[in-house]
Amino acid sequence: MKVLRTYPYVKATFSFEENVDASGDAHLRAQKCAKFYNLSAYNDLHRSFDFYMDSNNQRPLPMLCRPGESNDFGVRIIPVSQPRLTRLNLAVSQLNYMPKKADVFTNRGDLVDIALSFFPHFHNNFQKIRHVAHIKHGRLFLWHDAQRDDTFSSSNSRDGWYSGYKFEDMCRHSWPEDHQTWTALPETRKDNAPLISLVELPLKSDVNTVMMAEYDLRLPGARKPSGFVELKCFLPQVDNPDSVPWQDLTTAEALDLLVNKRSFMKFFKTCLQSRFSGCEHLVYGIRNKKVKLVGVRKFYISEVEQKLQELEPRLFFKHYITALTSVGEFVDFLFRECKEGEFYLITKKSVHSPLSVVRTPKQELMFQTAFTPDFESLLTKHEKQRNNFLKKSRPNFSAPHIDGYKDVLEYRPLSLARKGGASSLTGAFKNHKPKAPVDDEQVDKLASALQNTNLQDSPSSDPGSQSLQNSDAELSASATKSREPQKTVAEY
Repeated sequence: MKVLRTYPYVKATFSFEENVDASGDAHLRAQKCAKFYNLSAYNDLHRSFDFYMDSNNQRPLPMLCRPGESNDFGVRIIPVSQPRLTRLNLAVSQLNYMPKKADVFTNRGDLVDIALSFFPHFHNNFQKIRHVAHIKHGRLFLWHDAQRDDTFSSSNSRDGWYSGYKFEDMCRHSWPEDHQTWTALPETRKDNAPLISLVELPLKSDVNTVMMAEYDLRLPGARKPSGFVELKCFLPQVDNPDSVPWQDLTTAEALDLLVNKRSFMKFFKTCLQSRFSGCEHLVYGIRNKKVKLVGVRKFYISEVEQKLQELEPRLFFKHYITALTSVGEFVDFLFRECKEGEFYLITKKSVHSPLSVVRTPKQELMFQTAFTPDFESLLTKHEKQRNNFLKKSRPNFSAPHIDGYKDVLEYRPLSLARKGGASSLTGAFKNHKPKAPVDDEQVDKLASALQNTNLQDSPSSDPGSQSLQNSDAELSASATKSREPQKTVAEY
């Protein structure tokens, strides 16, 4: 079985506290943790939840302690007057850390956004691509030029978003031994000092990234990222989550229900997030529409990858396994084609369109400040050393521009440009030769039709759909079976 191999290295972990000065302006302060693995330990909720359900006649556990609880919850927004990469600036400056091999500075989420946008699928989140590429002092800085959108179409949507934070509290809480006394935890107040790590991640042999990544929890005693845990809480794409005996299903049965034709892109994204930061464990909180917990399951990343490989082999091999290399090749492109000191806005107008890279005046950006003073001072101090390294070891980052630099660029991953690289959604269009150029809307309409056809595949060809069609009676009957031992999928 193939897995996405990554080699992240955690340099240090920081807490970030907000201070308000005399003028009322808020400023972040970074505090380095004594150990990079100073994370809260996971409480094995996936095991204790078994006993909760057995002790309470399979009654779901409420996640909200009162109606409208999520309305009072919010997360910190980076002011536009500060750099979008403020936390990274502060962490690097405090460590006085500027290795000559560091090519890209960014956040893990930004790398995942770019990697996911290369998937030719309608849930590749192309709408989120509004990033800035800025080359200065011989290095590339990549950030999301947008604020977090905390507006929701309904209270249910907001409660669903909030449940993810509430689930984190549930996974670190010391629950009573008497499972019949379990109830919703008090309101979640987003920690004013979140722990975020500075991580080195090679994208390919000659492209290295320094990024900020937030780890959720760690297994008891774990001292490296492979023992850290990624937490997710969501409403599964099944007719009635309450009727499924989630705690009694085997690993294969649970993944058949969770990872299906309607949800697999969510799991591709989760696996990218985890692999980019080195996590190998996933804990899923399964909730119903009333925001009550109906199941908690723990998986190895490799188990989810195996399911994705079976369900979507073309996307898995063409886009998931090559994700790091694809992003690394995009970095090569930006270094070659973007002029140092300028700002380039990266967008994507449709599912199948290339990335658009447009030179943009700083005044038109949301985040116009690239660096904190201390961070830029550190960059300047190491600029000569960096330039010497570029000439010797990064010749692919430079290209002659006899006619000058272009203001408007387009980029497609090399995997799509190579022969045979068409996706499953665009492959049917390959042999169609229109007299006039075909725009992205036409391609997307055809791809949409193909996707709808895929969703109507017979159950025998789609294990995810087959599971979705199981009756409640069949699912209930499965709970009476003796539990099979959950086996770890070997990686090789």
